[in-house]
Amino acid sequence: IMEITNFAENTYSNDKYVWFYNGPFSNFYQCKIVENTIKYNCTEQYFMAKKALLFNDPEMYQKIIQSGNPNNQKAYGRKVKNFVTEIWDNECEKIMYNANLLKYTQNTDLKDVLLATKNKEIAEASPYDTIWGIGLGPKNKDVADKSKWKGQNKLGISLMQVRHSVS
Repeated sequence: IMEITNFAENTYSNDKYVWFYNGPFSNFYQCKIVENTIKYNCTEQYFMAKKALLFNDPEMYQKIIQSGNPNNQKAYGRKVKNFVTEIWDNECEKIMYNANLLKYTQNTDLKDVLLATKNKEIAEASPYDTIWGIGLGPKNKDVADKSKWKGQNKLGISLMQVRHSVS
């Protein structure tokens, strides 16, 4: 059994992986992000605001921008009108990459945490998310066995791409 260490808040690692559920790599983690004078309080807000803009829903965009709560931002994002799955699937990873690039270039403390992962594979250990996460919780016995992951880990992949860009 590989030793598992507490890497950062709600973030664990062994010699191969860093997996998180909440904590500094989460989209819900509160940090200041600014793009074109628009201020965001986390990458979830950025992600959902861009979703609303992509599908031309100014009403949901305003609710997302005015909300300080990532859970509410996500809920508003789920209500975006004119949503087309194929368009979102084509754009969402680029938007997530940009959100994380802003997060880790504008917050040097977070950039340091990201770079401290070195070349380890980063995974969102969300038992509820099989698209952005691995579909397993951080305390699941199979979390350190990639062959048993149940999700696509798109957030982890995005974080590793950003880590490569900022290193």
